[in-house]
Amino acid sequence: MAEIKSCIAAPTLEVDILSEEVMSDPYPVYESIRDMGGTVFLPKTGNYFTVDYDLVKQGFASWQDFSSAKGVGHLGLEERELLREPGLLLENDPPDHGAFRSIIVRLLSPVALKKLRASFEDTARPLVEAAVARGKIDIAQDLVRPFILNAIGDAVGLPKEGRENMWHYGAVILATFGPVTPGFERAVAKAREAGSFEWVEQMMRREALSPDGLGAQIYASVDSGDIDEIQAGMLVRIFLGAAVDSTTYTLINGFKNFVDNPAQWTLLSEDRTLARDAFEEVMRHRVSVQTLHRVATRDVTLGNIALRAGDRIGLCFAGANRDPARYPDPAKFDITRRTAGHMGFGHGIHGCAGQMVARMEAEILLGMLAEKVSEIRAAGEPVREVNNSLSSYDQLPVELIRK
Repeated sequence: MAEIKSCIAAPTLEVDILSEEVMSDPYPVYESIRDMGGTVFLPKTGNYFTVDYDLVKQGFASWQDFSSAKGVGHLGLEERELLREPGLLLENDPPDHGAFRSIIVRLLSPVALKKLRASFEDTARPLVEAAVARGKIDIAQDLVRPFILNAIGDAVGLPKEGRENMWHYGAVILATFGPVTPGFERAVAKAREAGSFEWVEQMMRREALSPDGLGAQIYASVDSGDIDEIQAGMLVRIFLGAAVDSTTYTLINGFKNFVDNPAQWTLLSEDRTLARDAFEEVMRHRVSVQTLHRVATRDVTLGNIALRAGDRIGLCFAGANRDPARYPDPAKFDITRRTAGHMGFGHGIHGCAGQMVARMEAEILLGMLAEKVSEIRAAGEPVREVNNSLSSYDQLPVELIRK
């Protein structure tokens, strides 16, 4: 853990960045940090923390100076209750990182994505039709969550039964990026009660997967000698957690944005070709996962902040995406905005390997709903979902107004 004396230029901010109060609406704190110069030291976590767009981008790009291998959460791998083995992509650096990432990238070729699109559309269509027919729904529980769970479940080749465990397991992964908090304890309790850890362990095995899914293709890399069985299971595990929760929660945030900004839904309803742009703006404006951390591998300077080897710094891409130096009027949700360069999927070699899948899922769901729905209205109080990484909603009651 960094000592305060190692902070040369960064001011100290006495705030619990992981409190449920802050994580429920973190942007005022991010703006306070920006007013203090963009980078601060947080005594509560013992880490540095930046919301400056250029510095976040630099930190993500410079993997030689800012390592992921000791964990990307507020605590190092050795300091936190991990409940899993470190990831082969997110918590790994070159040269090993590139070899594992290349396997995932090959799986998601343009030909594969075209096949996945047809499958995702088949999954989304009956869910959208049922939601529109009902009118009043919890759009988080009744539409977004089942769509993502089944889209990914079918793609990977999972059995139909038990897919809800991906949801519980993904929430635990996000929670383990920090210390034991009420949100952490809730996530772990739900997963343990459901038997999610055991289910995920079983689904990581070759024999649990259909022969025609992405999971089986990962295991083909074992047969070719590129990886071993354990590594294949860990790559399958990426789809059982990371591929589910972050996309789901960001889409839920997007629907909350449309409830709060009905004119933006009108734009999308009138022009469904804006669906991809709309999701990019959601990723910029209200991405669900807030921050990833890096550890300085040597004494290094980030901006005007001198870091010592071993110092941990939070690269807050959610805050960086609202940097007015990059995006004018950044708090405004505008689906016609030019969002190029947003860091909702990270940046550099550790940028989200499955981001094209997430984009496709969102484009399909938003486009299908916009075809049938002229307005999305609030129909009750939303229920927040926050933990050490996440700012979103567990429940979002809405009324869908049919065209």
